[in-house]
Amino acid sequence: REGIEVPERENGESYSSVDTMIQRPVDYVLDYIVGLREVDMGQVADLAIIKGNVAHAVIGECARRLRDGRIKELRKDDILGIIDTYCREMGQLLYNDRMQYGSFKLKLVQSVTTLLKMIIDHKLMVVGDEIPLDVVLPPVAEGKTIGHFNARIDLLLKDRNGDFVIIDMKWSESRRYKEKVSSQTHLQLVLYAKALEAAYPGKHVLGSAYYVIPQYKLETNDEYFASWDRSSCDFIPVEERANVYVEAVNSYCFRKAQIEKGLLENAELKPFEGSNLEYMNAIEDGEELYPLDPDWQDSALKAEAYGSKNYVLKGRCL
Repeated sequence: REGIEVPERENGESYSSVDTMIQRPVDYVLDYIVGLREVDMGQVADLAIIKGNVAHAVIGECARRLRDGRIKELRKDDILGIIDTYCREMGQLLYNDRMQYGSFKLKLVQSVTTLLKMIIDHKLMVVGDEIPLDVVLPPVAEGKTIGHFNARIDLLLKDRNGDFVIIDMKWSESRRYKEKVSSQTHLQLVLYAKALEAAYPGKHVLGSAYYVIPQYKLETNDEYFASWDRSSCDFIPVEERANVYVEAVNSYCFRKAQIEKGLLENAELKPFEGSNLEYMNAIEDGEELYPLDPDWQDSALKAEAYGSKNYVLKGRCL
């Protein structure tokens, strides 16, 4: 077998590319090195994606109005007007489905109101939404680093000392983000916190959380949120806190070295036990690596054409 050089990406790595490198190195090679992408199958826009995009835009607009002093009180009619405006612009398919849209509006009004109230109650200030970061992440040991990294933070807040709180918004009805937090596989939040501290030396990230929009709830294991109202903030304490950033950097470097020597392993393959994966063997030998997340049993994963309509992959795994 022949190795493949892993070049430095022009715009740096992202959370998605780092996660792909760790969990599905085959996909990383196809996506980010070879340059193949999924073939556009001409599917109708997914309503869940539209809802998520509109919800992000609406929350961003409301957060900016709060920052700029244009929201003095949480008025339902104002929020409804913002939702109508963005849905007509970004989600005509949703807007035309009156039943779906009616339910969506009710949930989003409640969610926006809940989030803004938390910000106000805890005396936080809005820095902005969709905040771009372009940094070099710190190494965890000599020669062990992800390096150039870019991110976009959904909602960034700060306290009176100028220290930060990160909110990453998700449109999901599932327990997925609660499970990520409880299992300490919330890699996106961890990478964003490190990137923010690299961008603003001397400032600290007080805490980070997923905001699950249709559930009106924050999901987090950061101690900063321990005293927040549990009806809107699901603080999940962990007994033994993992160093997720160290695990992630180690795993990124481990996978990169595998690719460069010509070895590709996928977390999707079934089963882990007895499969003799080099990655799993390294964990058993005590290496501090990030947990794999097998998706071979994920019934929601769709088969997609990859690069050519003649090659269909389940989870992009032949």
